[in-house]
Amino acid sequence: MVFKVIFTVSSFILFLNLQGENMEKLSPVLEGFPRTGLGTSEISFYQPFEETLNATYGRGKTDTLKMSPKDIQWGNGICGKCISTKEKSLSLKYPTEKNLNGIEGAISFWMKPGDWSKLKSGFNAPGIFVSIEWKDKRRITLFNNNWYTLMEANNGHENVRSTPVPEGTDFYIRDKWLHFVLVWQADKVLCYIDGEEKAAVDLKMPFDKNLEDNFTIGCPQFSSLDEVKVFNRALTKSEIESLYDYGTSKPSKAFISVPFCEKKEKNAMPPKDCCTSWTGLIERLTGQISDFPTTVWTSYDDENLYFQFLWKVPKELADDSVGVGLYGAVSHDVGEKDGPVWKDDSFELLFSPNSKDEYRIVVNDRNSVYDSKNGNSSWDSGVKVISEANLKEWNLSLVIPLKSINIPKSGDEWKFNIIRRSKVCGIAYESFFVDSHSFLPCPGGSLRFADSNSRVRISGMGSLKSGLLDFSVCADGKIDVLLHDQKGILKEEKKFSSGSLSIEKNLPIGADKIYIKINREESNTDLFELAVPYSFSRAGEISFTFIPLVDLLNMKCVVSADDKTPKKFIVRILKSGKEVCKKDYSFQGKYGEFKIPVKELGKGDYSIEAYVSANGKELLSKRMFFTKKELPEWVNNKYGLDDIVLKPWEPLTREGNTFKLWNRQFKYSEDLLFPETLLSAGESPLARSVELIIDGKVLKGKNVIESFKKTGLRRSFHADMEGVEINASVNLSYDGMEWYDIKLDPAENSAEISNMKLVIPFKKETAELYFKDLRDAGNIKKLPSDMPFCQILVIRNDLHGLVFFAESPEGYSLKKPSSCIQWKEKGDTFELIINIIDHPFKINKERKIAFGLIPTPIRPERINWRNIRVGKLNNSKEAQPPLARWQFWWTWHGDAKKEKQERFWNNLTPPYDDLRKLYKKCIDSGITPVPYFSLTRMSPFIEEYKYFEEDWHIEPSQRVAQGEKENTSKSVMVCPNSTYSDYFFYRLKSALDETGFRGIYIDCTGPIACCNHYHGCGYTDDDGKMCKTYPYLATREFYRRARTLLEQSNTENKETMLVGHANRPLYVLSGADAAAIGENFVVEVGKHGNYHWISLDHFRALMSPHTGIINFLLPQFARARMNEKDIWFSEQKRPEVEHLCGLVMCHDAKVWPAFSLNAPYREMWKFQDLFGWDEKLEFLPYWNNKKYVKVENAPEDLVVSLYRRPGKLMAVVLNHSDKKSNPKITFNMKELGIEKDALSFVDSLHGNKYELKGNVLEIPINPWSYEALIFKTGSPK
Repeated sequence: MVFKVIFTVSSFILFLNLQGENMEKLSPVLEGFPRTGLGTSEISFYQPFEETLNATYGRGKTDTLKMSPKDIQWGNGICGKCISTKEKSLSLKYPTEKNLNGIEGAISFWMKPGDWSKLKSGFNAPGIFVSIEWKDKRRITLFNNNWYTLMEANNGHENVRSTPVPEGTDFYIRDKWLHFVLVWQADKVLCYIDGEEKAAVDLKMPFDKNLEDNFTIGCPQFSSLDEVKVFNRALTKSEIESLYDYGTSKPSKAFISVPFCEKKEKNAMPPKDCCTSWTGLIERLTGQISDFPTTVWTSYDDENLYFQFLWKVPKELADDSVGVGLYGAVSHDVGEKDGPVWKDDSFELLFSPNSKDEYRIVVNDRNSVYDSKNGNSSWDSGVKVISEANLKEWNLSLVIPLKSINIPKSGDEWKFNIIRRSKVCGIAYESFFVDSHSFLPCPGGSLRFADSNSRVRISGMGSLKSGLLDFSVCADGKIDVLLHDQKGILKEEKKFSSGSLSIEKNLPIGADKIYIKINREESNTDLFELAVPYSFSRAGEISFTFIPLVDLLNMKCVVSADDKTPKKFIVRILKSGKEVCKKDYSFQGKYGEFKIPVKELGKGDYSIEAYVSANGKELLSKRMFFTKKELPEWVNNKYGLDDIVLKPWEPLTREGNTFKLWNRQFKYSEDLLFPETLLSAGESPLARSVELIIDGKVLKGKNVIESFKKTGLRRSFHADMEGVEINASVNLSYDGMEWYDIKLDPAENSAEISNMKLVIPFKKETAELYFKDLRDAGNIKKLPSDMPFCQILVIRNDLHGLVFFAESPEGYSLKKPSSCIQWKEKGDTFELIINIIDHPFKINKERKIAFGLIPTPIRPERINWRNIRVGKLNNSKEAQPPLARWQFWWTWHGDAKKEKQERFWNNLTPPYDDLRKLYKKCIDSGITPVPYFSLTRMSPFIEEYKYFEEDWHIEPSQRVAQGEKENTSKSVMVCPNSTYSDYFFYRLKSALDETGFRGIYIDCTGPIACCNHYHGCGYTDDDGKMCKTYPYLATREFYRRARTLLEQSNTENKETMLVGHANRPLYVLSGADAAAIGENFVVEVGKHGNYHWISLDHFRALMSPHTGIINFLLPQFARARMNEKDIWFSEQKRPEVEHLCGLVMCHDAKVWPAFSLNAPYREMWKFQDLFGWDEKLEFLPYWNNKKYVKVENAPEDLVVSLYRRPGKLMAVVLNHSDKKSNPKITFNMKELGIEKDALSFVDSLHGNKYELKGNVLEIPINPWSYEALIFKTGSPK
């Protein structure tokens, strides 16, 4: 059946396309998206015809598959370029897969007739605009010619009746743009021209999802076509009107008053209460107030114009430790003056103080500035930039000298705009002023300079996408606030005097552009005006998720109007058109959420029909589909879960109540919850036993060993205290970790506890260093005495220590959460206190508390660990020296890329031919490859993820819309606490068995906070709020499974390597051989510079050997300075790289040469080999070698570490300061065991010659540099 929709046109609307000069052009992907309530996620295909026939954006493939004719032309379109035809029409075919939704959708485009007088009257079909075909042979085709057509139902079939336009009728206006929208949905097909419905046909049977492979977009003869957008759902009439208005509306009016600031200290920013301020910029893509709001303050004085910006990082983004947590919330690659700063996260100001001049200032987080006058970047604004960005917010202040632009008087008005770009949030740019006719930054709003009484402060804008306008106004004098929209649906006026006014209003459906105007009555002065492009045209939305592992449909509905009217929600589930399940629910308000068990349904394809009604009137309806499959065999597999003791640990042994394992010993008493004695490396790090104290009393009860085996033991503990029953289950693993699950139950209905705390009493000599995460570690004196809850805290010295870690503060109740963790010194004891309850609290139900304790070091040092290096010793293609044995590389790239078989993140699906080839190639070149995998990231385009997404994904986290265009770099976050781990290890076992890999690199270890209760993460706090947990135990198990499979596949008993990239869980990953750390310092290196990114004690706490895990430092120079990427691989950056080598050498650490010049690393390795680099040498670090060496005449951060071996001594001198020095270094021959006059200089790493006078050496050393020296210690002169 064919729908022929053939229109003649009687009128056109003028659309002006204004282009700004001297501006960078936005990516075509981002141009021309609708300024309506429609979001970019609803656009599945976009072809703007920017001089290419391949679409700019698509969720599927975007290349045109078929084209005729070949002689095409480009013209000026409704936005940018367009495609035009003359004598021959144009027909383009694009793939339908993922680009079109067969069930419902819409196509919007703009068409301009040319000289149609050349067309013959009555010609049947000069060209096709759109043609979509289903596999059941139904089709929608939109033609264009001089016929008027009405679609109607006839005899049960969808037919077309056409009526020719009489000759001589003026059926078009030449060179005027028309807007077409074709809509298909469950019951009908509609066609709109210029926002008005022109034709419709009812369907007897709804469309299904089974489309033919291609759809057609065409341009008829003597016509132009532009801005083709495909939407993945049917559009409503008001949305279509808004799309049309978007192309035809007049520019919006916007201005702000800038108050004169009299109260300001010299060289200081004005107080914020003296400024005009507002919160909320408008997203360019959607025309909505941004979901990631920015607050702006502005004022001026006789010399300067001031702007201050605050952008708070959304919590769901800040919790992304792999994305925002690693690279920061602010991207900053450009460092040079007048570079392309707009490519970074940036703020931009545009000024036009007169009709001929336009000024532009763009600033990023690195204080980099691009400024120009009329496009000429030689103009220097003299702007002063103060920027501070962290994981929570970005504060930016700008001081702009007015003499560089113009000195304004009160009453002057400048054209103006603010623009912000955010890569992390995916915002191309958002601005104060949005002009529908320009897709480039433009100074379309106004700054009005005013007196000091003209300040106005506006906070918030509400959730306009949800139909709620919610903001407050603060100003001086008698103030009028006017609200209206351009259609006249909304009209409201509010008045107040000197103070503030809060406005909260549900916007009426159909309101379009909302104008907010603020006026001061006394002087009749306008203080603020902003037009918010707005269209909330849908009555609501119905959605669902299917969670296959729990056989559950989770249905949600949102109704725009919250009138408290009781509503009905009806769900019908059908299979092959037959109803198999029906559910009726009731709810009030805007939101409804309903869980429907579908366990009884068999496998197969199902459709869902859902309806929302009120007072017998249908408000919403939607038809959806899901498929239920048989669970695959990998679900709940046991690969890697063998109950065995892995190498290099030893089985647990028992002597009465004393249990021994590698390097540790635990002795338990009958009445204590915690070990009576805990030894690590032969000594106890503690002054006494750990204590749980409740209302001032140490908890005592009955401790019972429930089970014991070589892999671990399980204890139970019971106590009655203060009317509370306390039961604990404690598990000790062979690697030394104790995990405590504690439950508190009231003995009767309720019981009260005033104080509950965990006290870990360290010996004072143990408490030398602390570790919270890679960015927060160092000398114990820098640890705050009061801290909020943290997931992990390590207190240690070089010999041993103890790790406290917890997945969440579940069970805690604190009036002072900022003092959850405290420490106090008591004589020779350093007490670490974890406050669990700090106020009178009634326990009336079961309460859970859980945490782990691990004595350090956590594993035996790897044999020959000093010989293990990552990377190449030279750049040749020849076989590498044996020490450079390990090379990390990316699993999804390599040779597979050449074969166009790029692997997605964690795509372990066979075949493995390309991986085998890569493995052999690496082995033949003398290195052992360690393939890359990710623990918390995977591709959203793998079939398993598509089906099990709701179980696997981390909640909350950013998602990739199903149907989005596939690419190898795209990833989503998954949780190891889900069955994703089962899938991963099922595939990994197969890959290891078939490829012979002897190493695994696990990136993105996290753990990342998750509250996805479908797989057991998250908990409900005392206020009923769902809170996140950090899956440490699942992460530990992930590494142990990987280690187990790696060993089991190693049938030839060769050396293996398990490497992880970790931030906080470094101390709990006992299954790992090594850890790559340093990537987390991208932000620090980028912001604080190449030398100041880390202190000596911080580096020591991270990199000095202690845990038993080998730490490889991954340099971040080039990644932190992407604009200088090439320079970092040149000799120009040798000083910075050599300084890093000095840090490594002074701490007996290891480095993974990357993102910088390799030569200094290779030179360091060769010098180590000259000395002899193995476990036979002794390391005497700068922090513990005062009896061996004395350093004088040097800054505090100039240090000397020593290495000694029979007959040799190495001194490493590091100047970690900005001062040039000539230190006097005196060696204590007696303590070093060197005979008098037996110390003699042999060589220096840099080839310098030094004179040793007895036991004294003086050497000149530059700032931020190091020198390594080898001496002979025998054969006295």
